[in-house]
Amino acid sequence: MNFLYFKIILYLTIFIWLLPPFRQFKEKYFYFFLLLAISDLIVFSSNKFFYVDSSYIYILISYFAYLSIMSKIILKKNWYLFLILFLIIISFLFTVKIISIRYLIFIFINILIFTKILFTFITDIGLHKILKIFLIVFLLYELTVIFKFVNLIIGFTDSYSYYFITSVFEFFVGVFFSVFKEDNPRIVVKLKSLVSAAS
Repeated sequence: MNFLYFKIILYLTIFIWLLPPFRQFKEKYFYFFLLLAISDLIVFSSNKFFYVDSSYIYILISYFAYLSIMSKIILKKNWYLFLILFLIIISFLFTVKIISIRYLIFIFINILIFTKILFTFITDIGLHKILKIFLIVFLLYELTVIFKFVNLIIGFTDSYSYYFITSVFEFFVGVFFSVFKEDNPRIVVKLKSLVSAAS
């Protein structure tokens, strides 16, 4: 695969992910998308000028991204648990030098994010009888991120090609989040209406 194509899609993906925070401003997941937007810029700058391992940055940003999707009530009530988890992660980062362990920490944090979004998705269906395409795309994005790093550990396929394919997918996901908000009527399916129409 031509390395030039890889660099082009990489830079395009970094650029497109700068846009969702503007679209999601004042929305529920604004800080999550803001953190994602700055993460690639920080990683790119760190690699280019300071030679800092990107896994450290991705882990820390992912953890704060996880906190950003939690409700303020839960954060205030369980602040000490989140602090303990943060200290555990930091201790691992500074004591464990094995790259695969850092990947596992990153995967663990993103599984927490995936689980939180999945819970919200199921709650919307069960309580509010609505299906949000926004959350489905969100879940698919998180799965892509998780499997990208699983592949780096296990190597079940060519990491270079897989990274390219997932980057292309993430580019279009970035476009989606740059266009649609969570409660946009065009991507919210009212399940009650579907049941009524079917009957």
